[in-house]
Amino acid sequence: MTLLLLGSGEWVVGPEIPNHPTDTIEGITAADGERFIVVGGYHWDGMGTQTWYSEMFELQCTNRVCEWTQMEQSLMLGRRNHVLMLIPDSLVYCEP
Repeated sequence: MTLLLLGSGEWVVGPEIPNHPTDTIEGITAADGERFIVVGGYHWDGMGTQTWYSEMFELQCTNRVCEWTQMEQSLMLGRRNHVLMLIPDSLVYCEP
């Protein structure tokens, strides 16, 4: 994965998502603007095996060092070519 370091305009090679080879993956910047979250993904090994991922990972960078962390949340079913978007809390009701 290649990352653009904001402010410097420099592109750097970032860390690979652990144990998550993908051909396609969808991601979104978190609402706080400090993290990048990827959800799901797809991998075809070229020999007939297809994998759809349901995991969610979060990328955080500190002092130009970036690290992926697997989130507790995941999708019920693996996805690919899906859309991610932020919605305001006022549109969602979740019981504590």
